[in-house]
Amino acid sequence: MAQVYRKPKETIPSLIRRFSRASQAGKIVERTKRKLYNYRKPSERQEKQRAIMREALKELRRKLEKQGRYSEELFEREKKKIKARFGFEKK
Repeated sequence: MAQVYRKPKETIPSLIRRFSRASQAGKIVERTKRKLYNYRKPSERQEKQRAIMREALKELRRKLEKQGRYSEELFEREKKKIKARFGFEKK
C-alpha cells in the first residue's frame, strides 16, 4: 500500500494528489480491480452438466406445452426435481 506523509505546510488536496499518484505508480487500483472481477471458469464437467440440464429443461417445457398442462408453478416444481437429479440444488 502506498504511504504518504504530510509535509510541513502542505495542503490536504496536495497530499491527496500525491497519494493518488503513488497508488497509480504502485498499480494498487489495477490489482484490486483485477481481483474484484476475477471469477473461476467452470470446469469442463460443470459445462457439460449445465448443457445437459438446459436440454432437459427445454424438453420438459416442450412436453408440458404439448400436453397442454404448462403453467409456471408446474414447470418450477418439475425443474426442482431435475435440478436435484443433476445435483444443482443450492446448499
